[in-house]
Amino acid sequence: MSILTDRRHIAANCDPGRRPSPARSPCGRFLRRLVLLSAFLGVAAPLAAASPASAARDIPVAGANVNDQNLKNPGWRYAIRFVLDDDTTMYRFISGMKALGAGGVFASQGSGGYGKGDGGIVNAQLVTVKADGTPDLSNVLAQETVSAQQRYSESKSSYGVSGVTQFWYFNMGGVQLKRDTMYAMVYRNATANPASNYFSANSPVMKESAAGPNGRNNLDPNAKGAVGGLDAREAVAWSTDAGNRWYWGREVGTGYYAGSTSSDDGTRLPWYAWQTSATAKPKSHQPYYNYWQTCTGCALTLRGAPRAVTLTEAGGYSRVGSNVGTVTVRNTRTGQSGTTASLGSGMQRAALSPNVRIEAGDTYTIQTSGTVFMNPADGFIKAVVGIGSGEHPFTTNGSANRAEVFALPHPWFPASGGTPTPTPTPTPTPVGGPTAAWSYMPTIPVTQSPVTLDASASTGTGITCSWNFDDVNTRTGCLSEFTFQYVGTKHVTLTVRDSTGRTSTAVKDIRVTAPSVTTPTPTPTPARPTYAQTVLNTPALTGFWRLGESSGITAAAAKGAAGTYTSVVLGQPGLLSADTNTSATFNGGTSRVNLGDVADFSSRGAFTVETWVKPTTIDTSSRRILSKETTGGNGWMLYHNAAKLSFARLTNGNYQPVSTAPLKAGQRHHVAVTYDGSTLRLYVNGVLTTTTSSTQAIANTAAGLTVGATPAGGAGFAGTIDEPAIYAVALPATDILAHYTVGITP
Repeated sequence: MSILTDRRHIAANCDPGRRPSPARSPCGRFLRRLVLLSAFLGVAAPLAAASPASAARDIPVAGANVNDQNLKNPGWRYAIRFVLDDDTTMYRFISGMKALGAGGVFASQGSGGYGKGDGGIVNAQLVTVKADGTPDLSNVLAQETVSAQQRYSESKSSYGVSGVTQFWYFNMGGVQLKRDTMYAMVYRNATANPASNYFSANSPVMKESAAGPNGRNNLDPNAKGAVGGLDAREAVAWSTDAGNRWYWGREVGTGYYAGSTSSDDGTRLPWYAWQTSATAKPKSHQPYYNYWQTCTGCALTLRGAPRAVTLTEAGGYSRVGSNVGTVTVRNTRTGQSGTTASLGSGMQRAALSPNVRIEAGDTYTIQTSGTVFMNPADGFIKAVVGIGSGEHPFTTNGSANRAEVFALPHPWFPASGGTPTPTPTPTPTPVGGPTAAWSYMPTIPVTQSPVTLDASASTGTGITCSWNFDDVNTRTGCLSEFTFQYVGTKHVTLTVRDSTGRTSTAVKDIRVTAPSVTTPTPTPTPARPTYAQTVLNTPALTGFWRLGESSGITAAAAKGAAGTYTSVVLGQPGLLSADTNTSATFNGGTSRVNLGDVADFSSRGAFTVETWVKPTTIDTSSRRILSKETTGGNGWMLYHNAAKLSFARLTNGNYQPVSTAPLKAGQRHHVAVTYDGSTLRLYVNGVLTTTTSSTQAIANTAAGLTVGATPAGGAGFAGTIDEPAIYAVALPATDILAHYTVGITP
């Protein structure tokens, strides 16, 4: 019997509303033959298209806690199987990640077993799903490989997250995905030594018996009891042998940390969002998670129902040992309400008596008399997806937290029912996706000169190429040119797409320098001055400390008097590109360098202050970079926090500051401030950012000029400081830019 004949046979003899035994029914025998035949021919069995995905989204809540599965073994794979309700352009896939315990940008988060070393390298592969429900690692639709350090920083910056984020994005290049079709996002650690450098995948968990079809390898799109806003086929899978065998449900984490059989810390659930373009707001069917938070007698408010429904059931999720109690649903417009019987622990639901009618646009409340889990409205979820309003207009007792209560059918899920559009048999796709690879010439690019970008080393069938430069400029073509306008490190991404729509990306950071000046005479060009020589040759220099000692307590002065180190780590990598001189690292607490009673800048004396910094911590604390201030509020200080980078002149506690945007953690910055007797000017990386009038006279203080803290030892800086210098004049902008350019030039 052919596939076509078999399809006619099932249309005539199989009732989709019935659930006969697969072992005994003609329907079951047909499905087994179809799966085997499809696998033999290399095409996907039509299990994913049995009915609309929206028919299976049932209970909108789930989650008691979050479990983190580290990827510190080269054979471990963590997969999220997901289904979308609409044909979708997958620009970015976003999911829960953590590297608490690793260094670098993760160091400020504290200790923990969720990360180590540099955090490793994330390889994210978007793949199709086999007929048995497991990820097909031979059919990669798109993938990205990126360091955990880089992606964490980019995820915070891209979505404006001010604190820690557990949502990391991965670029999928705009691959086209079909509605009502199972796909899998598979993560592995691609670093050479994953045992010493790793990150963790992050998932909400709930009691195994409450997870319904999402706690197992379920392929039935109409299975009842799907939780967390998930399609019944969505689940988390785990492999310890590079994808040869997959574990599901509570067994995810086998070999390291599997779930409990009896507590709410049981089955891991998918937790993800997606973005369809660079400017589109990320979407998620259920963006919430939990850390054992609960509420008692709480009321959930759901505003502006998108469609009319008659609510027939209600319930909630209560932890082991607690009870949901009675659940009351009330339409705030009509006053109509209905109540359930008293419900026990776990995921509970019961009939509403009477039913409650909701029209499109209505607001209604769901109140429990017992204790249920409550999803916290953490800042990173608000920033990335948006909760409490928009597509998730749910609040609990006035906050954006979401009590885990519900009323069904949930009007924010598409209406179920109807006959699905038949899906044609898929055309077999080639094994393996494209691979992006590229090079550029010249290898040391300079500004205002074309750079050739060559992707000829990429592989794939009928590939096309597109280029992205710092998310600002784009180019197309597998052989292209681009001219950089400014010096610095440029983030360039190549996306290769093959004839089937599958993509692969490759990223390089290109360091662009200023063009060298050549002379028309045959006289050899003199050696370029070093940064130290440039500073020492600048007029009106009064103090210059390189902070390049490898040991001891004395900070030698290249100009001026020596200083004294306190609790500073010496011999650290310097912040200049072409200089072997080391720098000093400060711990954010007691670390500081006392340079003595210099640089008073009293009255309205002109001055320039400059230094190089690389902070590891950007928070709400006011952290000093350079300071000559008294406890009475006299003197001056250069400082930063999460809101701004500032310099202030102080008189009896009266601040006259100049401020600009905050520094970025993990990145080096050249910072300079000039004052000409009336105007403060603040420069970052050679560019004038802010100008402010300042005319008050400041007093001559006895406080010592201090690097990395106040003279009293407070407001400590966390990170690296290098090359602080003081001048008795306001340097012109050309000198500031020249110092910055020499410092970053290799």
